[in-house]
Amino acid sequence: MSEKVLVVIDEAYGAFARANDYLSALPLTQSRSNLITIHTLSKSHGLAGLRVGFGIASKAILNTLLRIKPPFNVNILAQKAGEAALNDDTFFKKTLSNTWDSLDTFYAAFERLGLSYVRSQTNFVLVHIGKDSPRVYEDLLKKGIITRYIANIGLDEYLRVSIGLPGENNAFIDALEEVL
Repeated sequence: MSEKVLVVIDEAYGAFARANDYLSALPLTQSRSNLITIHTLSKSHGLAGLRVGFGIASKAILNTLLRIKPPFNVNILAQKAGEAALNDDTFFKKTLSNTWDSLDTFYAAFERLGLSYVRSQTNFVLVHIGKDSPRVYEDLLKKGIITRYIANIGLDEYLRVSIGLPGENNAFIDALEEVL
């Protein structure tokens, strides 16, 4: 890639990857003057409503971005919450542990129900429902279970299921069994 082209690598879900399963581009930011990695605290640190994250890049890139960014684009409350979240290792580790345990629970349930799925390195999983995906999505909604029907990206036979707390995950699995 030409050094004149800015390369942006979104590592939003990198924190969820299990050990040795993920190679971050972060070390490359030291040797590549045209590379920035961006990270959100929305998913891994529970700050989705605040829309806070950070980027890591060379000083030249950061100085350019600081010149063109609007002032006060992240309010002080979001900044303080982001700082606190980055220092809360206990919450972060609990989030990762819950995510990994929940994925394993989902995989076991999907296998028991005869459903295929896409193994995940994120806080969600894609489960193959088949041609009944729209109906299953709607039936789950009627039961108060929110998933994502993702036909808009060409996966019209899949649902995207986000990881929740154990009770929420179990409620999803029970509801899925009922609607199938």
